[in-house]
Amino acid sequence: MAPASAIPSMANTHWPLKLRLMVPNAPFLQGADIVLAADCAAFASAAFHQQLRPGKVVLIACPKFEGMQVLAEHLAEIFRVAKPKSCTVARMEVPCCQALTRACEMARKEAGSDVPMTEVIVDRTGGVHI
Repeated sequence: MAPASAIPSMANTHWPLKLRLMVPNAPFLQGADIVLAADCAAFASAAFHQQLRPGKVVLIACPKFEGMQVLAEHLAEIFRVAKPKSCTVARMEVPCCQALTRACEMARKEAGSDVPMTEVIVDRTGGVHI
């Protein structure tokens, strides 16, 4: 194993990571670039940390287990209060993950937000498609 000094830092800049645990008025959310990632996206792609994460606040969620409506409502509150600069949805290519993008779209509408949204799809081999 490489010494800790040789491993690039992937330390979190915030806690918690789970969307449902996030308080909308957290200082690090204010005007932030957000990556709303499927729980499994970061583990499925080695490129996730290099391509999507730097300089962004990562929030993770799973619409299959947490429910699209619940996630949309919580994200809408974050959009209203924190007024993020952007939101990148990083989801897996599998059908259940499509609900993460829909939750973000619903949240934007519910919050009356025009925050720019980008969808990134991670395939089952770890490829990232923007």
